[in-house]
Amino acid sequence: MRHRRSEVWSLKSGFTLVEVLVAVVVIAVGIAGATTLGVTALHAAGVATDRLLALGRLEGEIVTLRAQAELKGGLVPGHQEGSWSQPPGATWKADEVADLPHLTSVSLRAEWMRSGRLRSLNLTTTIPQKE
Repeated sequence: MRHRRSEVWSLKSGFTLVEVLVAVVVIAVGIAGATTLGVTALHAAGVATDRLLALGRLEGEIVTLRAQAELKGGLVPGHQEGSWSQPPGATWKADEVADLPHLTSVSLRAEWMRSGRLRSLNLTTTIPQKE
């Protein structure tokens, strides 16, 4: 028995239901992975922005402490703290310790909340004392 070309073509054309379901699952997994990657990247960018803001604020506090040391002839060992509006709810603390004859060690710490987690950044420097 001989089949005509059009009959053979019609028997082999199209996809089975299993093939379509497998293709839909593969596409859905790919879309879910891309979406998760995008959300993770946005979160990481937000954390990096907060850290950059906190670092800039801490560096500003160091400049202020250096200026105070210049004006007053040195820093008095002790503790200072304050807060900022950005990152939201951020606080900072500075501890000055005169551990060397002509240097004061200054440790600064910024803390803020991001996505329900406490984030922090520490910065330590030394400020020369006038003789």
